[in-house]
Order: sequence, then structure tokens, then C-alpha cells
Amino acid sequence: MVGIGPDGNGRFHPTAIAQLEEVGAWLKLNGEAIFGTHERSANQWKEGTSVRFTQSEDGRYVYTIFLERPTSDVVLTSVEPRPGSKMALLGHQGSLAWETSPQGVRIKFPAKARNALAYAIKIETKR
Repeated sequence: MVGIGPDGNGRFHPTAIAQLEEVGAWLKLNGEAIFGTHERSANQWKEGTSVRFTQSEDGRYVYTIFLERPTSDVVLTSVEPRPGSKMALLGHQGSLAWETSPQGVRIKFPAKARNALAYAIKIETKR
């Protein structure tokens, strides 16, 4: 949101206000994936061009942030969930189905997930 500022009369452009409100609403639902977290190690902070990771300070959770809406199941190669743990799409009711496979961890992305700027999945990991 760099470069947003008031005009010469001290007013913000309506588009800027709408964008800030949209980001604020997203943070209200997904803020735990941002606040109080840090990047994972240097080679584990992303997968591909549209998946990013943060990690809770205690290392118990990894947050997978999808910058684009997944259109089907997703496979992550750099996350190792704790066996039997639950995964959750922040802002969505219920747990997500997942399984390990030779390719990585396969997560069933809910077809009824609301439209969003990005999608954050909370994953309890092995420590």
C-alpha cells in the first residue's frame, strides 16, 4: 500500500480508501498468518510464484499463503505436518482434509471458500 496519501485538500481518493478497507478486512480474518510470525528459513519461505510461508514464533505452526485462489487440491513439498493434526483455511469454517503423498502433502482446498485477496492455511507442523 505504498504511495497512498491525501490530495492537496487532505482527502484520500475513494479507490485508495476501498483498497485499504479491503486489506483491513483481509487482515481481520488472516492476521494471525502475518502478526507475530516470521519468515521460514531462507530456502523455505516460498514455493513457486504464488505460495508464501510464515511461521509462528514458537515454530508450532506454518501459515501457507496462496496469492492466487487454488482451483483444485494443492500439493506442498516444503511443509511436514504433524501426524493427525488439523489444518484450517483462516476465515473458513471447519478443518481441511489432507494426506501425505510421495509428492508432498496434498490439501483439499474448499470449493466454497469465499473470494479473497489471498488464502491462508494454518498447518501444525513437526518440530
